[in-house]
Formats: sequence, structure tokens, C-alpha cells
Amino acid sequence: VEIALMTRCAEICVEQYELQVKALSEKRWREYELAMRGWEHVVHRCAEALGHTDVNSPIGEGVQLITSGHRLARAHGSASAKQIEPDDIVALDYCRVPYLLGYRMAMGRIVSLRKLTSAEKDIDAITGKAYKVGESMVRPGASCSDIDGAIRQVLVDGKLGPDVVHRNGRGMGIEAVELPEIKVGSTDVLKAGMIISIEPSIYREGFASRVENALLVTADGAKVLTNAPTGIRVLA
Repeated sequence: VEIALMTRCAEICVEQYELQVKALSEKRWREYELAMRGWEHVVHRCAEALGHTDVNSPIGEGVQLITSGHRLARAHGSASAKQIEPDDIVALDYCRVPYLLGYRMAMGRIVSLRKLTSAEKDIDAITGKAYKVGESMVRPGASCSDIDGAIRQVLVDGKLGPDVVHRNGRGMGIEAVELPEIKVGSTDVLKAGMIISIEPSIYREGFASRVENALLVTADGAKVLTNAPTGIRVLA
């Protein structure tokens, strides 16, 4: 039941992402306005999923994390009153919304309103490679410490070590962060049925590169729940 619920939550999350990408291509927004645009859609979708039950509110409890321009250096910054400028890069994070029957999702993507430089393209390719390494290691019995270490090594080899500011994955569910933690030194081991994130991320003032997906651990490996294109999405 929980897996089905989280799967629906992931689908709503992808809908919100695509809606906000489309919105960014249509007009200028302040960060909080873009968050509200996506939030309204999510509330309606969650209400549909809940039907007439009175168990939980479809409204949720969190503010979407959105940063742009110089605020990209602030990992996990809440949507502010900052104007999103025509040449900004925008980080969209969905760890607080959607919020379906008390469950939370994990997905993060970067959208650019300008063309990327060659150096930025290289960084995004390294982040994507790090994500693929992490995803390929997801299976029952896998060490969470080893997964984080392998992801981190790709980023360090790409000379991005100073820009890595948090662990590369976590469990998800009712709490904002749940076990297992995908980080070096963790004694956690993956088990079939767990839902986790893999999320290599680079944060700089004016630029960020991030791939975060929600994955179901199965006997055959990882099943991606947040099915949306990875890599920086360029709207220019």
C-alpha cells in the first residue's frame, strides 16, 4: 500500500515539475509565485487521490524549495520573493511537496533560462555520471556507505569536491528524512521494498547541477519512480 501511495506521489511530483518548466518558458516569476503555481496543481491532484476521505489534508505542510541566480549556492533554500531573471539558472526541489496522505517525495532538477557554457555542460555531465553510478549500485544488501562513497568519488575526480555539501541520498516516507541514510560511514544496508533517493548535487553562486530521483529497491535493482528527464533542462 505504501509503495502504491509513493508511486502516485511521484507521478504528481513529475506533473508539478513539468508544469513549472512550462510556466518558466511563458513569463517572468518570482520564486514564491512559481512555487504557488505548482502547489495549486498539487493540492488538486492530492485531493483527487484522497477522494472523500477525512484522514489527511491535501494541502500539505511545506514550502517548495526553489532557488535561482545567486541563491543557488544556498542548498535547499525555500522559495523566496526574489525575481527569477531571464538569464538565471533555477533549482527546483520537491522534498516537501507533493504531500500525499502525509507522505513526501524526493526529486530535484535544474532548469536554465540561458545557454550553458562548455564548463557548465562538463559539470552537468559529471553529476549525471555520478547519479548513474549510484543508481546502478541500488539493490538489496548494498552498503549505503559504499554507494555514497562511489558517487562522491566521481564528483571528486571531476574536481567538484568543494561544491558537495550534503549526503548523496536518504530514505523517504512520512518524515522529512528517514533511514537509511546514503552517506559515508553509515552502517545502513538496503532492503527490498525501501524507497530512497539518489541525489548528487553541486551548488555554486549562479550555477547548480543536481539529479535527484526517488527509487524503489527491488530484487532486480532500482526502479525509478520520478520519471522525468535528468540533466540541466535548457529553455533558452
